[in-house]
Amino acid sequence: MRSRLPTLAVFAAALGVAAAALALEPQELLGEMIESCGDHYSREEITAVLATEEAERLPFAQKLAIVRNATSCGDHEALRLLFEAWRPLAPRFLAAKTRFGETLLHLAIVNGNTETIRLLIQQGAGPNAANADGETALHYLADHDRWSDEEGGAELDLSAIRSPKVGARDRNGATPLHSAALFGDVDLAKFLLARRADPNARDKQGRTPLHGAAIDGDPEAIALLLNAGAKADAVGKDGKTPLDLALANERLVASRLLRKALGVAEPVLAIDARTRNSAEIGVYWSGGPEPVRSTLGAACAELSSCARSDLKDPNSK
Repeated sequence: MRSRLPTLAVFAAALGVAAAALALEPQELLGEMIESCGDHYSREEITAVLATEEAERLPFAQKLAIVRNATSCGDHEALRLLFEAWRPLAPRFLAAKTRFGETLLHLAIVNGNTETIRLLIQQGAGPNAANADGETALHYLADHDRWSDEEGGAELDLSAIRSPKVGARDRNGATPLHSAALFGDVDLAKFLLARRADPNARDKQGRTPLHGAAIDGDPEAIALLLNAGAKADAVGKDGKTPLDLALANERLVASRLLRKALGVAEPVLAIDARTRNSAEIGVYWSGGPEPVRSTLGAACAELSSCARSDLKDPNSK
């Protein structure tokens, strides 16, 4: 574990050197800090240059560009120095958005460096600012699932996230729980459900988080949602249930869990008399009048001829 860096003032005083004596002149180094990640220069150079009048006189837009580069590059040590040097500007840094509506926290999540995310949360970054597509940091957490830092550090502690809006909707009507389910992020799903996220919330397609979990096929995510009260028989605007989507994506374990939740019998096989190809078509409700038409290939009606069989596929050995 790396030792805690001293404060900017102590560090600069201990160096006892002028920025001009370093490998790069202040203006040159500041220019590179604005334009690039700058992982080719040392913390000593950064600290000394930040103590100069040139750095202090930079307009806010250029200071923000430096902060964004450190964030996007996952350079949490440089970012800490920047926040120490420009502490009064911290609220403005955290609130500023890119042309795509992304805050520093969005950028840090995309990078996936745990220490950078943690630092921004400690500085007061909130999770509820939305980008141009309506996605908050909680949506991003599921979509960019890389939460162990490069040095093998601990995973991100989600409990550090303050006052999350678990019901926030993106432009497609999806909540963070939809995203967590779709990407199989069980830890995030647990975090959201513990804060009363709705397991039956519907997006603009009429799909619930369970539909997304069925597509991904993670059995733990499906069991978690079912135990939280997710409706296994939810039907989207396209007429598809979670079971339909699990079967269409060949999520066999997930489909078994969903069948059990529905009280549905095991499937039968449709066998084409000519090609001997099999397709799963007849999943019947227990006591229900109509079959749930789910396929892993062509439906029986689309085959030239077919026969139902409860036996194994004759093509298999």
